[in-house]
Amino acid sequence: MTCSTARRFVLLACCILPLQVHASGRRPKCLLPDTLAVNAAVMALADSLDDGYLSWIWAAPDGACWLMFSSHGPYRAIRRIEPDGHVTTADAQMSERGPWSANPLGMLRGGDLLVGRVSGLSSSYWLTRVAAGKMKASVRTARREDYSDRTALVDGRNSVHLFGTGGSHDQSYLRYSVTDDTISELSYIGFHESTTWTQDNGYRHVSTPGGAPWGLGKYTVAAWDGDGIVVGATTTGWQSEAPVVFRFRVPECRLLTCREFDVADAAHRKTVGIDYRKASIVKSGKGYWLFTPSKDSITIGQQKMPCVHSYLLDANLSLVRPAAMSDLTARPFAEAPLGSKVEVSLLDGGVEIPSYGADKRSFTLRFIAFGPDGRIYRTEMHDTIVTHRDRLTDAGELQVVGGGDSVGPVSVVVPLYPGMALQAGIEGQAVASTFVGPNGEVDSAAISRSSGNRFIDEAAVRAARKARFVGNSFKRGTNPIVCDLSYRFTVWPPKVSVVEARLRPN
Repeated sequence: MTCSTARRFVLLACCILPLQVHASGRRPKCLLPDTLAVNAAVMALADSLDDGYLSWIWAAPDGACWLMFSSHGPYRAIRRIEPDGHVTTADAQMSERGPWSANPLGMLRGGDLLVGRVSGLSSSYWLTRVAAGKMKASVRTARREDYSDRTALVDGRNSVHLFGTGGSHDQSYLRYSVTDDTISELSYIGFHESTTWTQDNGYRHVSTPGGAPWGLGKYTVAAWDGDGIVVGATTTGWQSEAPVVFRFRVPECRLLTCREFDVADAAHRKTVGIDYRKASIVKSGKGYWLFTPSKDSITIGQQKMPCVHSYLLDANLSLVRPAAMSDLTARPFAEAPLGSKVEVSLLDGGVEIPSYGADKRSFTLRFIAFGPDGRIYRTEMHDTIVTHRDRLTDAGELQVVGGGDSVGPVSVVVPLYPGMALQAGIEGQAVASTFVGPNGEVDSAAISRSSGNRFIDEAAVRAARKARFVGNSFKRGTNPIVCDLSYRFTVWPPKVSVVEARLRPN
């Protein structure tokens, strides 16, 4: 087998191996995002921004991830990342200027995203339907509701049911009808509470008649238990960790079942080492698994490790008493089974892109799945955003990083911006790996880090195949040389540049 053929075989193996995870059935493409591919898509977006901010990332039930970012002052947009990491449509640009925040609420039928927005200037609240590439519908709500701590459920008629905190810590239920063009309120129920300050215990909730069926806790998690029937969980008080499970009927919010149990006596499992501040409920056969964060911790060495408790409930929401509680560690995200509830998040809540010429910025992307088997599956991707000065915007020579005296400058061709990607406003940074023969010419090239858009990736590969290398390594005819070429595509101003040529160590 020749060196060229061997290199092509290695390249083919690199492309096939990631597919084996999907072929095994452990990571269904339609349900769970590919951690490596999504992380590469986030990095490609971050690398394409001269300055900006990644606000949040949200996992949809269809395996896609929605990412909100800002750049160039008032520019804000939401990008849909497919389960395989590709970006196939333009970003949905938010048109309003001024300070405001947005929060993902849930996925609508057809795959669109429902977002709750708060305007910082007028303290007005908006609901917005976001499609891949455009904003479909938006309405300013008549009520001063806080959408930052809500659970949203979508029924078969594309009506949205919102449960959670209202104004001044009150609880409320809202129901909206959502179409492509309009969002309109169908019903509203407010459940009033009061908040009292006590010297010993801090803030304490005091219930008044007509309280919400989901209790007084800080959060509410809910899921469908049939047509018009909601099952969920909360805590008994604002600062409590004792869970309450419930079932009620909508839209009248009529309570059907409510059960409370003690944390320490009820837990089946305790997953160690997960800092998680919300709760999650997952269907499991005829019953449910409930996951709640705990104030309890385990000390390993000199470090305290946080914990998450999980509880098994039967079809009547009664606790299935465990024989003994077991301590577990989280399994890899790729092993999560069918029916898992997935969350993807930026651990620090958001990532600021370093400005031009500034230092690098580290961030962590966390993938976590709560399984119908009562286990937790987690993978964390640690990466670094580095701002590079544009090295080359026209054909010429580029110094090889890590080449030393063995590989000299590389002659490169800067690709044209693909017309379809430019018109759609899609930016990105693609890294093409070149396999260099003994004469300094490229034998083959392939994408090693995708931009998230196939047109940009293809343009980068075509340009990479035209690169030329010189240096002592080629004269000696030693091991094959592999060099990664990074191409940056920026929409405004429209520009393509070669950021870096980096030699891989043998």
